[in-house]
Amino acid sequence: MMLTNGIKRYFLRIYAAELHHQHRKRGPAALSPYGEALFQAMFVVVVIMLGVGSAIGVSLLLVPNPLASLMLRHRTQITVGFPVTSTVVAYLLVRCLVREYRQRPGEALPFDTARDRLIANVQYWCVVVVAIAIPFATAYLIKKMG
Repeated sequence: MMLTNGIKRYFLRIYAAELHHQHRKRGPAALSPYGEALFQAMFVVVVIMLGVGSAIGVSLLLVPNPLASLMLRHRTQITVGFPVTSTVVAYLLVRCLVREYRQRPGEALPFDTARDRLIANVQYWCVVVVAIAIPFATAYLIKKMG
C-alpha cells in the first residue's frame, strides 16, 4: 500500500509539472502531459525492479547452487528477457495505478509547487543511485560472508 501510494504521488508530481509546462512540447515524438508522467513513473519502477532483480541474480550466481549453472547456460535469454519483462510489468502496474488521473488532471494541480518538484527530483536520484548500488552491495556482502 505504501509503495503504490508513493508511485501515485510521484506520478502526480510529474503530471503537475508537465501540465504546467505543456506549452514546451512540440514535434511528432512529444508525449501528452499524462503520457510523459506515465513514462517517468514507469521508468522509476523499472529501475527499482532491475536493481532488485540484479541483486537476486548476483546472489544466485555467487552462492554455489544448481541454478547458477542453469543461469549461465541461458544467460542470453535472461539478459534480454528480464529487462523486457520488467518493463512490461512496470508499464502495466503504473498504468493501472494512475488510470483514473487521465480524465481528472485537476487532481494533480495541488502538486505543482517548487517543493513537490524538488521532492520528485530527489526521489528520482535516490531511486537511481540505490538501484545501481543494490547489486554491488549484494555481491560485496556475499563475498565478505563467504
